[in-house]
Amino acid sequence: MRYIEFTGLPGAGKTTLVRELLGKNKDYYSLEEAYEISIKTALNEQKISKSEIIDLKEKMVSKYKGKYPNSFQTFDKYIKEHTNDENRVSYISNWMKILSEKYITIETYNNLQEGLVLVDEGFLQRTFSIFTPSFSH
Repeated sequence: MRYIEFTGLPGAGKTTLVRELLGKNKDYYSLEEAYEISIKTALNEQKISKSEIIDLKEKMVSKYKGKYPNSFQTFDKYIKEHTNDENRVSYISNWMKILSEKYITIETYNNLQEGLVLVDEGFLQRTFSIFTPSFSH
């Protein structure tokens, strides 16, 4: 599984480009599609039960932290150095947890080894929101 993350200012056409590319190749997936396929695969192969889906987010975030131990600490430190707005810090940190959960769930449970995931709102794009407060929500 490979990922391509598109970056740019709000309204630049990232999502439009991703939609166009998704329509042209059956081996291209949006982050949401790949995530949903991975969850369905895990359920169908009985790697997780329906009741475990609720706890999956925290498990996957913990797994991500284990695989990339410095990423959350570095990111949180960086955010706090560039803004003192606690709501903004919380929003961006929560978004990073959600995104990391999706990436690690796809990596753990996907059966799309040959696929390409197109991301229009990824880690790099969210990092820009640290510097552009008016575009962070």
